Amino acid sequence: MAFTHSHKEDEIKSVFFYEKPKEFSLLDLVSYNIDENNYFTYSRQQNLDILGKIGTVTMMRIFEKEEYHDQIFECIAFFLIEISKVCNIEDENLVEDLFAIDQLMHGVEVAREKGESKSIIGLTYGACMLIIASVEKLLRLIYKHENGIIITGKQFQLHPLLENKEIETVLSEDLMKEAGFFLSKYGYIGCDYRNRLAHLSDITLNEISWSLPFTLFFLYFCIVNSIFLYYCKKAE
Repeated sequence: MAFTHSHKEDEIKSVFFYEKPKEFSLLDLVSYNIDENNYFTYSRQQNLDILGKIGTVTMMRIFEKEEYHDQIFECIAFFLIEISKVCNIEDENLVEDLFAIDQLMHGVEVAREKGESKSIIGLTYGACMLIIASVEKLLRLIYKHENGIIITGKQFQLHPLLENKEIETVLSEDLMKEAGFFLSKYGYIGCDYRNRLAHLSDITLNEISWSLPFTLFFLYFCIVNSIFLYYCKKAE
């Protein structure tokens, strides 16, 4: 849990918690050649880039150490089981999704160590898509649990889910926005990994870094922990 959350203002909040500055950063007073808005200022996007890199390196180190890896995945599996019980979604196989992600990411790590450049491309792409699909699945299931209804059609799409107020209550506004920044877009702002990877638009297989699955897994890890914490607090 300490990898993704910390105590702030007497609450446990994700590392993506954004305490809006009282004054603009000097960085935000200078014009840069990137799109920005009042939330995703230049300085905020710089901070997100740093957070993403820290999370990526942390996850990579965990996969390198078998002891750490096993402890973390046992923890995530336990959280997913508890979430499934609370939300009455045991038949959704969330733990199986996690183990499938683990297998692909382990394959990426092995291929990287052996220098197998051809096989690493497919493994990296597969791991990224499965992680993103697992995040979408979690968001849909939380929406269903909070509203008591099954969503269909356009509501299944990622962007509407990332703007849903019931899901925001569970994850927090900041984590929802940051998930949207990495997986989707706000106008012209964001990485839009979900659509770019799904449609191979504005990106080629050779441009997909082997480190990207670790970045996305850090986001997935943070979302799982946030959901678990929300329902633990709600049950008190």
